Formats: sequence, structure tokens, C-alpha cells
Amino acid sequence: MNGVQKPANIKTLIGVVAGVAVMFLVQQFFFTTPSVDSQLINAASELNKNCPIYVNKYTRFDNAIAVQGKIFQFDYTILNVVKDSIDTLAIIKNTEPSMLNFVKTSPALKIHRENDVTLNFAYRDKNGKYLFTITIGPGKYKK
Repeated sequence: MNGVQKPANIKTLIGVVAGVAVMFLVQQFFFTTPSVDSQLINAASELNKNCPIYVNKYTRFDNAIAVQGKIFQFDYTILNVVKDSIDTLAIIKNTEPSMLNFVKTSPALKIHRENDVTLNFAYRDKNGKYLFTITIGPGKYKK
């Protein structure tokens, strides 16, 4: 009898292992919430469908980029500025507090705050030359 029971136990064990493996694969492919990075990539793609967007007569939102590691970047152009004609440090000093307040309070950015996403606001001049980036991470907006 021992010889008969062993094959039945092995078949049962194989069936249980296979069933668990199938359940795991189904859960992973159909029921797992996408990673934060995947969600950010989708959000950037959706935003970019409407770009460029003129924020005001001086600023244009060009596109959004999701970077691995929970980083989301907004790219802007300042339309009436040439790199050599402005003081970028003064602009950062004057702009960063309002950007931080925006990140802390905007309902649209709630999902970013809840997932500890770092937000970059990158600016270029009217000729496409890099000006500066304001980075606001969880260490700043969760204070």
C-alpha cells in the first residue's frame, strides 16, 4: 500500500504547486496594481497628448517625462528670455517657494505626494537652451 500512496501524494503535490503557480501568474498579470513608475509613464504620455500648452504669455509647458525611480519632470520654455540675459539664481529663489506650495496643495499632484514622487520643473530659454531645474522631493513637500 505504501507504494500506491506515494505516487498519489506526488501527483497531489505537483497539482497543488502547479495550481499555486498559475494563481500567482494570473494575479501578477491581471490583478497587480501597476508600479508607480509605470503609472508615471502613463501620466506623462497622457499629458503629452495636449502639448505644447501655453501657461501664460511668458511660459509654455512643452512635455512631461517619467524617469525610473519615481521622478516626474515637467519641461517648460520661458518664451521671452535668452539665457545670457537673466539671473537664474534670482528666478529660482523667487519661484521655488510658490512651486513648493503648489506641489503641497494641488489636488492634481495628490497621487504624486502619496507615492513619494520627486517632481522636477525644468526650464529652457526661447532658443531651447537649458536655464535651470527646480526639484521638489518628498523631503521638501512632506515637511
